[in-house]
Amino acid sequence: MIRLESPPTPVVMPASTAALATRVHRDLEVGRYDHVPQGAPWLRDLAVEAARIAGVPSAAINLMKSTTQRTVAGVGVEPTLHARQHSLCGVIIDEARTVHVVDVSADERWARNPFVDGRWASIRFYGAHPLVSPSGLVVGTLCVFDDQRRELRASQVAELDDLAAQVVVELERSRLASLKAGVHRWVTSFSRG
Repeated sequence: MIRLESPPTPVVMPASTAALATRVHRDLEVGRYDHVPQGAPWLRDLAVEAARIAGVPSAAINLMKSTTQRTVAGVGVEPTLHARQHSLCGVIIDEARTVHVVDVSADERWARNPFVDGRWASIRFYGAHPLVSPSGLVVGTLCVFDDQRRELRASQVAELDDLAAQVVVELERSRLASLKAGVHRWVTSFSRG
């Protein structure tokens, strides 16, 4: 028999432990979309639409894990995998809000980034719209960027926020289709065996 002398003391996690838990949870959540192929045409169409709305030459749909950023679709940029430390989006993803910067080279958060300082590119304008999963975690960004400084109108920002939500709908639709296909393969192999 277990005797409880006093109520258990709640465990308070240090901030660093809470941050680690968030990163691990995000990695698991982003892993739900690992099936999405690089350059998926149905996502590229949404990136093209984002660039059109913003009036910029480049847009990307990024999924962010604790150490990497995977660009799954883009226009004006190749779908790639980058270390999160080199990612513009990696700096602000934990803010879980839309961020627009007229000139990232003048912002200390990005001034030394290789995509800004000329080593890999010379990005000036940067806008990021969070991709919020159904569980409420930010799993990536829909970002727009240009090598020219610029500001977007409030109506453009609102359209891009709506488009970011549509990206998540499409990612979820694809995830569910992939799960159904996997179950179908399993059932088919089971019924043959």
